[in-house]
Amino acid sequence: MVGNGVLSLTNPDEVFYAQTAKEMIEHHSWMTPYLFGQPQFEKPILLYWFLRIGFILFGISSFGARLFPSLFAVLGVISTYLLALVGFKNEKKAFLCSLILLTFGIYIGLARSVFTDLIFSVFILFSLASFFWSYSLGSGKKIGIFLFFIFSAFAVLTKGPLGFLIPVLVVSLFLLIKKDLKFLVNSYSLCGFGIFLLVALPWYICMFNQYGNNFVQEFFYNDHIRRFMVAEHRSNDAWYFYPLSILLCIFPWSLFLISSLFSIFKKLKLKEYSLRLFLVCWIAVVFVIFQAAHSKLISYIFPLFPALAIILGDFIYDKLSSDSRSRLIFYLSLCTTFFISLL
Repeated sequence: MVGNGVLSLTNPDEVFYAQTAKEMIEHHSWMTPYLFGQPQFEKPILLYWFLRIGFILFGISSFGARLFPSLFAVLGVISTYLLALVGFKNEKKAFLCSLILLTFGIYIGLARSVFTDLIFSVFILFSLASFFWSYSLGSGKKIGIFLFFIFSAFAVLTKGPLGFLIPVLVVSLFLLIKKDLKFLVNSYSLCGFGIFLLVALPWYICMFNQYGNNFVQEFFYNDHIRRFMVAEHRSNDAWYFYPLSILLCIFPWSLFLISSLFSIFKKLKLKEYSLRLFLVCWIAVVFVIFQAAHSKLISYIFPLFPALAIILGDFIYDKLSSDSRSRLIFYLSLCTTFFISLL
């Protein structure tokens, strides 16, 4: 959060979201987003609520606008640590995973910008971490399943239906591979889905009742279906855009990621760590969904970055802890130092 008020809002999206929250204040509205005096439905309501709270606490300023993105960035690092700790039962490895996440270039950038993507991704992280905690420990099954659905509902209120689709597909793929789909067939899941509907649907119902087809056309068709089918940024609509973007966005860990992805498929044979399979399912689902869409932006695939950080932390820690002290880490570090020196 330090220094978040020094630089004015610069990116057009930052201004778009902040101006919307400002006009909601002028219209005394907590439900309908406004821009240039007219209702606009590009994104759901939760980010605008966070912006309004930030403005209430710190005034209408760049610091107030960036308060919640930076706060969620902190919570995302802590949640990554806790997920890795549950999965690996190793405090040092979990700490390394969270340390790697907070040094990703894209993580630092989005933590200091007004976008929906970081908040949306952290809610997905909360949701998936809650499920895995429930699945791996067993004793907290009821609470974990409820939190899975609650955080998915908050993700839906942040960016739309993908906030539910992504966690459900990740969990379903994981349980299908584990041949354990019965884990979710219980009264807890039914109650959790009911809670999800109670949290996620009221705002959508309110907007539909008030604005009807205008809301459906703008929010669901224009901002979801059309963006999936039509490229808004044609130069980005290439198969290599996301793979290349990932390598650039996680700098200075780019070279380590390539090695860790080769390594993790060997580690999947070690059945004592379900977390590794869960992370692979997580990355695969997010990547496939957004790779299939024609509208591509780097921030769209941000939900998979916490999973990449844990895979990296697992790889580096195991290599450094091995008896042979793998030369691979030395050479990867040497090459990375060389690239940093060039920059």
